[in-house]
Amino acid sequence: MQRNPLVLCEHFELLKSKSISFEQYKVGRVTAMSPASIANLGAGFDVLGMAIKGFLDKVEVEIEEGKGFLDFRVIEGEVPSGEKNVVYRIADGILRACGVRNELDVKIRLWKGVPTSMGLGSSAASSVAITAAIDQALGLNLNPKEAVLISACGEKFVAGSLHYDNVSASYLGGIVLTDHTNLSFIKLPIPKHVFFTIVMPVGLGAKEDKTMAARKALPKYLELEKAVKQGSALGKLVASLFLNDRAMFSESVSTDYMAEPYRKNAIPMYDILKREAFSMGALGFNISGAGPSVFAVSIEKEKAEEIGKSLSDILEQNSVPAKYLVVEPSELGVTTEKKA
Repeated sequence: MQRNPLVLCEHFELLKSKSISFEQYKVGRVTAMSPASIANLGAGFDVLGMAIKGFLDKVEVEIEEGKGFLDFRVIEGEVPSGEKNVVYRIADGILRACGVRNELDVKIRLWKGVPTSMGLGSSAASSVAITAAIDQALGLNLNPKEAVLISACGEKFVAGSLHYDNVSASYLGGIVLTDHTNLSFIKLPIPKHVFFTIVMPVGLGAKEDKTMAARKALPKYLELEKAVKQGSALGKLVASLFLNDRAMFSESVSTDYMAEPYRKNAIPMYDILKREAFSMGALGFNISGAGPSVFAVSIEKEKAEEIGKSLSDILEQNSVPAKYLVVEPSELGVTTEKKA
């Protein structure tokens, strides 16, 4: 018998100490909405994530006493229903870890607003939304760290390993730094008056194991000289946020020795797009998460729109369907609402 990989996610152990009474979850319907995110931001591979406006996943949960019926359906969005969806897996894992999987009937509905397989934290947004919704419905009273860790179990299901950059940003909002030593999450200032042009090559990332494949493409070791430069760029990026230095921020997000050199080959015309963006006045450019989306940084919305149209046209002229969107960082992370 094949075992559910999420049952093996170590962070579900956090739930075994939580007590649940039937009165706690008799709250009617809970809705949670979680934003998309950009992971890495160039120099911050597996360390930085930024929530963005423009895309949201919405999850609705209703729980009542029953016999273990888990009814999950997708209302909007082209993603699988049932056990193949990360929302189902997270819900199942939480209920089992809490010891109530066979005592409750749970109805879950998903409105999928974050584009899938585009490097915009789609699985993270869904994982955060379902974690927050069930937390509220069961009265688990998870603290932010616990909620982020449990949400990351969805990333383990999708990518084969735990990583926290997207889920921490979607849960907390803004830009979040992951402290891998203490496994904690530090919210940083967001740059003011900065616009991100996200260019999305359509149809390139429709594989379920896209993120997993993108991680496997990376080297296991980094040369000392490159590691030093990467550390310097990450330090500059964090400093730029506290200094509100947009030029330093943009330079830092354009620097990456760990992922960009190895992932860019999977993105059509990446070097051409980067050169075009800079020639048009972009201050920064890099890959959004695992790709295939890319982002350019501008300080004027009009310029950001011009860059998006130009880069999309380049892809279209070379038989690569593409679309773009200009977004800003979202200070707001996941939100929940209870309805009787």
